[in-house]
Amino acid sequence: TGRIRNLINRDFGSFNDWKTDFTAAGKSARGWVVLAYDCDDKTLHNYLQDAHNLGVIWRAIPLLVLDVYEHAYFIDFGIDRAKYLDAFFANIDWEEINRRLGTTPACPPPTTPLDEP
Repeated sequence: TGRIRNLINRDFGSFNDWKTDFTAAGKSARGWVVLAYDCDDKTLHNYLQDAHNLGVIWRAIPLLVLDVYEHAYFIDFGIDRAKYLDAFFANIDWEEINRRLGTTPACPPPTTPLDEP
Protein backbone atom coordinates (compact mmCIF):
# COMPACT_ATOMS: atom_id res chain seq x y z
CA THR A 1 0.00 0.00 0.00
CA GLY A 2 1.00 3.62 -0.26
CA ARG A 3 4.00 5.07 -2.05
CA ILE A 4 6.09 1.89 -1.89
CA ARG A 5 3.43 -0.03 -3.84
CA ASN A 6 3.39 2.66 -6.52
CA LEU A 7 7.18 2.62 -6.81
CA ILE A 8 7.30 -1.19 -6.94
CA ASN A 9 4.72 -1.20 -9.74
CA ARG A 10 6.63 1.51 -11.62
CA ASP A 11 10.09 -0.03 -11.26
CA PHE A 12 9.32 -3.75 -11.45
CA GLY A 13 6.13 -3.78 -13.54
CA SER A 14 3.96 -5.24 -10.79
CA PHE A 15 4.07 -6.30 -7.17
CA ASN A 16 4.19 -9.96 -8.23
CA ASP A 17 7.15 -9.31 -10.55
CA TRP A 18 9.01 -7.62 -7.69
CA LYS A 19 8.17 -10.44 -5.27
CA THR A 20 9.29 -13.07 -7.79
CA ASP A 21 12.63 -11.28 -8.24
CA PHE A 22 13.14 -10.71 -4.50
CA THR A 23 12.24 -14.35 -3.75
CA ALA A 24 14.63 -15.65 -6.41
CA ALA A 25 17.41 -13.58 -4.87
CA GLY A 26 16.45 -14.91 -1.43
CA LYS A 27 16.68 -18.49 -2.64
CA SER A 28 20.09 -18.03 -4.25
CA ALA A 29 21.87 -15.58 -1.92
CA ARG A 30 24.18 -16.60 0.89
CA GLY A 31 23.87 -13.36 2.86
CA TRP A 32 21.35 -10.59 2.35
CA VAL A 33 18.70 -9.39 -0.08
CA VAL A 34 17.98 -5.67 0.02
CA LEU A 35 15.17 -3.67 -1.55
CA ALA A 36 16.67 -0.20 -1.82
CA TYR A 37 15.92 3.18 -3.36
CA ASP A 38 18.78 4.24 -5.65
CA CYS A 39 19.60 7.92 -5.14
CA ASP A 40 21.14 8.30 -8.60
CA ASP A 41 18.52 6.80 -10.89
CA LYS A 42 15.61 7.39 -8.45
CA THR A 43 14.32 3.83 -8.74
CA LEU A 44 13.97 0.74 -6.57
CA HIS A 45 16.34 -2.21 -6.97
CA ASN A 46 16.70 -5.61 -5.37
CA TYR A 47 20.32 -6.16 -4.40
CA LEU A 48 21.90 -9.47 -3.48
CA GLN A 49 24.79 -9.13 -1.04
CA ASP A 50 26.65 -12.31 -0.16
CA ALA A 51 29.24 -10.90 2.23
CA HIS A 52 29.27 -8.19 4.88
CA ASN A 53 32.40 -6.57 3.47
CA LEU A 54 31.86 -7.00 -0.28
CA GLY A 55 29.34 -5.55 -2.68
CA VAL A 56 28.46 -2.49 -0.63
CA ILE A 57 25.49 -0.61 -2.05
CA TRP A 58 26.54 3.01 -2.48
CA ARG A 59 24.04 5.90 -2.64
CA ALA A 60 20.99 3.75 -2.00
CA ILE A 61 18.53 3.81 0.89
CA PRO A 62 17.73 0.30 2.23
CA LEU A 63 13.98 -0.13 2.70
CA LEU A 64 13.57 -3.88 3.25
CA VAL A 65 16.35 -6.30 4.21
CA LEU A 66 16.15 -10.09 4.26
CA ASP A 67 18.83 -12.09 6.09
CA VAL A 68 19.36 -15.44 4.37
CA TYR A 69 22.38 -16.62 6.30
CA GLU A 70 21.50 -20.00 7.83
CA HIS A 71 21.55 -18.60 11.37
CA ALA A 72 18.51 -16.49 10.45
CA TYR A 73 16.20 -19.41 9.72
CA PHE A 74 17.76 -22.77 10.54
CA ILE A 75 16.46 -23.12 14.13
CA ASP A 76 12.85 -22.38 13.14
CA PHE A 77 12.72 -23.71 9.57
CA GLY A 78 15.59 -26.18 9.23
CA ILE A 79 16.71 -26.35 5.63
CA ASP A 80 13.33 -25.13 4.32
CA ARG A 81 14.38 -21.68 3.12
CA ALA A 82 11.19 -21.37 1.00
CA LYS A 83 9.05 -21.64 4.15
CA TYR A 84 11.27 -18.98 5.79
CA LEU A 85 10.70 -16.69 2.81
CA ASP A 86 6.93 -17.22 3.05
CA ALA A 87 7.04 -16.26 6.74
CA PHE A 88 9.18 -13.22 5.92
CA PHE A 89 6.67 -11.96 3.35
CA ALA A 90 3.74 -12.61 5.69
CA ASN A 91 5.33 -10.35 8.31
CA ILE A 92 6.39 -7.33 6.25
CA ASP A 93 5.15 -4.08 7.78
CA TRP A 94 4.45 -2.02 4.66
CA GLU A 95 3.51 1.05 6.70
CA GLU A 96 7.00 1.00 8.22
CA ILE A 97 8.54 0.78 4.76
CA ASN A 98 6.42 3.74 3.65
CA ARG A 99 7.62 5.62 6.73
CA ARG A 100 11.24 4.85 5.83
CA LEU A 101 10.61 5.94 2.29
CA GLY A 102 8.93 9.16 3.37
CA THR A 103 7.72 11.61 0.80
CA THR A 104 11.22 11.94 -0.67
CA PRO A 105 14.11 9.71 0.35
CA ALA A 106 16.91 11.54 2.15
CA CYS A 107 19.65 10.90 -0.36
CA PRO A 108 23.15 12.09 0.47
CA PRO A 109 24.80 14.46 -2.00
CA PRO A 110 27.11 12.83 -4.55
CA THR A 111 30.72 12.63 -3.49
CA THR A 112 33.50 14.46 -5.31
CA PRO A 113 36.08 12.20 -6.94
CA LEU A 114 39.45 12.32 -5.19
CA ASP A 115 41.23 13.79 -8.23
CA GLU A 116 39.01 16.90 -8.26
CA PRO A 117 39.62 19.90 -5.96
